[in-house]
Order: sequence, then C-alpha cells, then structure tokens
Amino acid sequence: MLLKYDAEKLKSVMADFYNITGIEIVLLDSDRNVIFGTGNRGHSFCHLIQGTREGKRRCFASDCKLFDMCDQARNTVMHKCHAGLIDMLVPIYVSNTLFGYILFGQAGDDSDASCAFDAVYENVKDIGVDRAELARAYENLVLFDRERFDSAASIVSVLAKYMMFEQMVYAEYNDITMEISDYIEKNLSESISVSSLCRKYNMSKNMLYQVFRVNFECGVKEYIDKRRLARAELLLRTTELSVYEISLRCGVDNYQNFCRFFKRKTGVSPLQYRKSIGMNYNLFAR
Repeated sequence: MLLKYDAEKLKSVMADFYNITGIEIVLLDSDRNVIFGTGNRGHSFCHLIQGTREGKRRCFASDCKLFDMCDQARNTVMHKCHAGLIDMLVPIYVSNTLFGYILFGQAGDDSDASCAFDAVYENVKDIGVDRAELARAYENLVLFDRERFDSAASIVSVLAKYMMFEQMVYAEYNDITMEISDYIEKNLSESISVSSLCRKYNMSKNMLYQVFRVNFECGVKEYIDKRRLARAELLLRTTELSVYEISLRCGVDNYQNFCRFFKRKTGVSPLQYRKSIGMNYNLFAR
C-alpha cells in the first residue's frame, strides 16, 4: 500500500495528545514500521528492561502478542506487557484494508494493586535490572485507571479518523489499484506474474504497467519485489522463523535465491540483518 503523510500536521497533533495525556503515542504503517513517535521516545523504565537480553526477548514476545491480538480482532486491543505496563493498539482500516496502527501506552495501571512497583518488580527481577534504579524510573511513569485509559482509547480512535479526514495520512490510488495491491499482498507466498495479473483483472500489459507507474512509481515486478522484501524484513524483525521458512512465505522456494535477492536489495544477508536489529523491539524507542 502506498502510504503518504503530512509530517508537520502529524507531529503537531500527536504532540498535542502527548502534552495533554503524558502518554507516548506512535504511528506505524501496515508493516509495523514506525512513521512518527512522541514524547521521550520510550520511557526510561522500558529502556532499563530493554538493556538486558532477556528483557529484549520478552518485549519482542509482548509486542508480537499485541499485534497478533489486534490483527485477529480487527479492533482496538489493550494488554499488559510482560512487565505489567499497559499498551493499547488501534488499527486503521480503509475500505476494509489495514492501513496502519496507532500504538500508545507505557503507562501503569492505577486501578490494579498488582501494578504496584513491588508486584511489577517480581515480573522482571530475574533479568538482572538494578532494583533501585528501576524503582526511580517507575515513579516517573504515567498512572491511569481503566476508565481514563478507555477514554484515551476513544480519543485515539477519533484521532485516527481525524488524521484520515484531514489527509495527514492517506493512500494515493484508485479502487482497482487497491484491489490489485491487496491481491499481491495476500498472495506474496505464491508465484505472481504480469500475465496472471492481466488475466485476473482483464487488462492489457500496457494498462497494468501504466497503473503501477502512476500509482507506485515503479514497474510491476519491482513493486512485487518491494513487498516481498518488506515482508521478509518484517518476519526477520518480529519472528523467530528460520530464513528458509521466511523465504517460502515471501514466495521464493529456493533458499539460495532468497538470500541472494535479500542481499542484493539490502546489502546484507538475512541472518546479518536479523543480527543487526539486535532484538531492539521497543517500538516506542524507534
């Protein structure tokens, strides 16, 4: 999906939300890549936990769970991360197609005694974080009760619609282009050719090429390669699947060909790319 946005308007409205609520808020595209974030770019409490290998692993699992819950529900979801903080994820859909997400949270639950620091520390004491330092960071967390958090979620849902209405974030293509791009996205694990697309959508090759040049500023094969690369990067970042399994999910059944394709596009091998990420899965810190 071709995602465009008005940087200045987005920064302004998201900064207003943060200034009023004190809650971190992050806008992501449908591939879970961060577009904009606000506030401290990740709370010090979370940075301390992310400073350990096990903490990073748990944050990774927690983030994956939140996104999976949201994708399944196709609606706003809330959960407590492994350390006991509240995160909420709001999906943005356009014409029944996932457009992106708004993530907000890193807040304590003021209505739940299980979120008092002593209880929270029990969840993470085994990862090696200094207790006194973590306690000082916890004191600076925003604390919300459930009612206020639900109110914030309602505001964020309205904010998502406002962003679309004011064209702060928008997709720039017509209905047939959306249909074709959605088909490609859902069938990246399969063989997709220009001829098969022309047959499916009853159009000539010249017409198909024109659709892609106008709306995506690239050719058909280049667009499919971009989407396969985006999926490969996403799976390498957010799963522990083997490179071979990822290659199959990206429509490349030859492991060596996939590795060559990935390195040609990124300059590094899939394993080098995964290693370079360093398991830094804290989306607020990007």
